[in-house]
Amino acid sequence: MTLVICTVGGWHTPWDMPASLYLDRQWISGGERSLYELAAAAASLGHDVELRGDLQRRALDEICAAAGAAPRVGMPSRRPASDDLVVVPEGWSDPQHYARIALSPARAAIMLLAPPGLFGWPFVEGWTPPDPTAVPLDAVGRPEHYRGMTSLGFELWTNAPVLAAEAEAAGVACRMLAAGDPVPFPDPRPKRLDVAVIENNRWAPLARAALATLDATHVAIPTVDHDRMLELLSEARVLIWPSRIEGFSRMQTEARAMGTVPVALRSNRFGVGLSGEEGAVVVDDPDDIAPAVRALLDGPQRLEDLRERAMRSARAQLSWEPFVKRLAEALDAPWDRSETSGVRSELGAAIDRTVAGVREEAAARVDEVEQRFGAFRRRRAVRWAARVADEAEERLGRAEAAEIEDRAAPIARRHEHGLDALPDLQLVRVDQEVHEDGVGPVQPDQAQGHGILQGLALDAHVAHGERFEDAAGTDLFGRLHRREVALAEQPRRAVHDPARRAAGRKDLPAVLQGGEERLAGHAGRVPMPDGDGTLVEDDVGRVGELLEHQRFLVSDVRLENFFGFVVWSFASRGRK
Repeated sequence: MTLVICTVGGWHTPWDMPASLYLDRQWISGGERSLYELAAAAASLGHDVELRGDLQRRALDEICAAAGAAPRVGMPSRRPASDDLVVVPEGWSDPQHYARIALSPARAAIMLLAPPGLFGWPFVEGWTPPDPTAVPLDAVGRPEHYRGMTSLGFELWTNAPVLAAEAEAAGVACRMLAAGDPVPFPDPRPKRLDVAVIENNRWAPLARAALATLDATHVAIPTVDHDRMLELLSEARVLIWPSRIEGFSRMQTEARAMGTVPVALRSNRFGVGLSGEEGAVVVDDPDDIAPAVRALLDGPQRLEDLRERAMRSARAQLSWEPFVKRLAEALDAPWDRSETSGVRSELGAAIDRTVAGVREEAAARVDEVEQRFGAFRRRRAVRWAARVADEAEERLGRAEAAEIEDRAAPIARRHEHGLDALPDLQLVRVDQEVHEDGVGPVQPDQAQGHGILQGLALDAHVAHGERFEDAAGTDLFGRLHRREVALAEQPRRAVHDPARRAAGRKDLPAVLQGGEERLAGHAGRVPMPDGDGTLVEDDVGRVGELLEHQRFLVSDVRLENFFGFVVWSFASRGRK
């Protein structure tokens, strides 16, 4: 048998059990800690245990080190199996999660950490998650909730005596496991503060309202790790805990274990340890909390008596060995399999087959769509990135322009000598590709696969993405596909200073004519992406940049020389 304990989170699909993974979480709830303890206790008994959900490593490692055993973690989602005993909390709000377990061949149990209907789906129709601070007290933990759970084959376990008693009163069995913590409590610190309240808690507004009427030293405990919370609780004499309704209440139990007397509300009928015999003070109304705290602080002998009772009873309630013994009895108990369990399992198997078929069909459709529209989606991604970059340019404004001018200055200086070298270039065959080690032939399959290798390689230069033509319209360079660099969509933007660019506009045609003989007659018009054959001011700057270094390479996102200097990048939508 594999014991599978599910906590919170980890859901990838509602039709599988949750995955098991660690998340960076500073704090976990008392109910989650109780499930960690349940898993460690079962592992200490020698059982194979999986702990699933979104886990906090520090708390689990601390509990397992003290227990001397640990559950398995880090598993992916999977279906429940016939040799599983799956234990889930009552606090899941999505009925589908319970359906996955109920319609499976596994043995299943619900761990009641709070009254049904307070946090999780109570197995009745028409339920929506209520506000715990305002929910009618008789709307949770109703008899039909317990009966609904067992009617679908779930066993009931709990750590709260009142929950077990109410389930029994509804006519269903509920195993009382209580609670246990293998980590020993530290010795209490000296009491230096009067009152403690818990911040970042649903009851914090009520606690702050009571504290505001008191003239007392206090600490507001923020979200901290478990050890630090115990230290801060230990330094206070009284904990204001206006919990209107909940379950076991781990917070007030640990406060009592550290010798801090909780003042709580009597309305929480499911609480454990909330009596004078167990070191707590309960009142009927939130407005009565401040007077009760004031009376405790004014009566040091009574406060000391309650402190001693609180420590003694709370540490006994969290004793580890009795808890492990009760769990062993629950795990060894035979499975009282209902008459409808086989029917539910068969229904779940039928749904499994349907889900598997849907998944296979969906995967096939996705592959088909990917094959048919993959290129389109990639082009769309390029256009999307271009739009985002344009928006970024608009937002950056002058700051970016100044940065570009600073980075362009070295290019401008080198450009002074770039055009003079053009007559010394020679034409290389159109069907060749430039590699790092020189010029090499382009294989037919490569040309078909890339669709972009029709380029003109000048002796020391390669320019992709522009179209150079002679007077007869012969294509010398070939246009690079727009999705590779999208130069055709590049916004025209000046890089060189106006004087230098004006000189380039005047001198470039003459330079080309001067190199006519060496270029085998291929000189003259230099149409740019506009394709109109007009040599405009920005085109001169572009040609100059393409010719100012020894070689260029083109990737999917940028054009750079062999020195690693980025010349074009569609992600920046401008010349670098």
